[in-house]
Amino acid sequence: MSQSNSSALVLFPGALGDFLVFLPTLVALAERHEQVVLAARRDWTALLAHPRIECWSIEHPVIAALFREDPPDEHVGDVLMRFAVVYSWTGHGADHFPTNLARLVERPPRIYPFRRFAPGEHAVEYYARCARVTPAQPAHIRPHLRVEPSPLCRQLRSFHEPLLAIHPGSGAPRKNWQGFPRLVALWKRATGGRVVAILGPAELERNTCAGEVDFVLESPPLTEVAALLELAPMYVGNDSGVSHLAALLATPGIVLMGPTSSPEHWRPWSDQMSVISASSPCGRCGPEVFCEHLVSAELLLELIEQRRKSRGSKQA
Repeated sequence: MSQSNSSALVLFPGALGDFLVFLPTLVALAERHEQVVLAARRDWTALLAHPRIECWSIEHPVIAALFREDPPDEHVGDVLMRFAVVYSWTGHGADHFPTNLARLVERPPRIYPFRRFAPGEHAVEYYARCARVTPAQPAHIRPHLRVEPSPLCRQLRSFHEPLLAIHPGSGAPRKNWQGFPRLVALWKRATGGRVVAILGPAELERNTCAGEVDFVLESPPLTEVAALLELAPMYVGNDSGVSHLAALLATPGIVLMGPTSSPEHWRPWSDQMSVISASSPCGRCGPEVFCEHLVSAELLLELIEQRRKSRGSKQA
């Protein structure tokens, strides 16, 4: 893609999963522009290591000023005038944001709804459609991700047994498959391998049960999560940001999507990741529970073993 002599400001709010499915669009925008300044959550932007992407907090004072009723001062205008174009997925429909921003930038800003997917449209495709770019593929995104191995990663490299990485949580308890403890027990019995669980603050607060795992990576920075996912030969997780990160790293695995998930919009953006979905709620456990009646641990173990054998035969 040809590069223009321009700089762009990109405003993107949202949770980790939103941010990761936006990365294919962001990397494509970095090919279009000489420099991109991204305003997003600091926890997420710590993962980026792109030479043409500078990161701000989404709570940057310049951005906050755009939402106020009073017109922004000269300093805000001076900062924004450096950008040839603004792409924003925040502020759509807000009372003052569009007017304030349009007054301070040279070209009309491009302000999009945060989520307005067409039927059957993947989130990656939606954000790319807004910006009129072709979304970057995982292989082109991986070089721009910061990966920092933790001491646990260095320890795991010395083991020769099969390794399974799991993320038993997600942003919403109703998305959490309840079969992880049984899956862990069945997998360890069948393979003699080890299991490492990734547990973030939400999982620790809710005491999300992962079963008798061998190792736990607790509340790690995203750069350490990325290193573990890159090391793991197999991953199983729920509909979560961590699963989207595994997809961008081309980690082989399976993602479980329950009745409240939308695979057409949120399936992992990777051909290395299979999706097991339950389209209807359980008649016994109710709509808010993603139980083993919908997906059994035995079925999941069988699918994992099929993926492992297929991967082994391709590498032979």
